[in-house]
Amino acid sequence: RNAKPLVDVRKQLWDFYLSTGRGAPALFEAIDLDEVGEVKPCDLQEFMIEVLRNRDGSYVDPKDVMPYAWNRLEQRAAEGRSYDMK
Repeated sequence: RNAKPLVDVRKQLWDFYLSTGRGAPALFEAIDLDEVGEVKPCDLQEFMIEVLRNRDGSYVDPKDVMPYAWNRLEQRAAEGRSYDMK
């Protein structure tokens, strides 16, 4: 299965959200692939790693770009808490 188109869509939604502050529901749906209305911290961490990659595919450490957000995700994961959009 080729995940490249999904990665491209997610990156576009992320860029749109960052530049306008709009599109959060669409972004959430692009992360909530199993459509249960809930996203686990590990899903968000995976998403951040994916969308922050450079165009050449090189790794960008999310802790360097968004340390507060990454820390909050680690805390929620340790507590076993997810994000709910229901």
